[in-house]
Amino acid sequence: MERLKNITERVGRGNKSEGITTKGIESVTSSVPSSTWLALAGGSVIASLLLKLMGRHSTANFVGEWVPSLLVIGLYNKLVKVMGSERRAFA
Repeated sequence: MERLKNITERVGRGNKSEGITTKGIESVTSSVPSSTWLALAGGSVIASLLLKLMGRHSTANFVGEWVPSLLVIGLYNKLVKVMGSERRAFA
């Protein structure tokens, strides 16, 4: 726990305010529930499998590549909701 506190203090010291673009992206993504990103990733997996079964291998690979991006967006969304991008004091 002490190590986590040290990391958050170091991040807090170097933290600068977010730009207008980042604030805009965060306002859009924060309005979407976190479970939506997980559902979209799961839907991409299912769609990719169905496309593979239909013999559309290239399209299946393309859709399957969306999964990690959607999960990362969901993770970022959750972190911004929990920690806040402009938060100065770390608990």
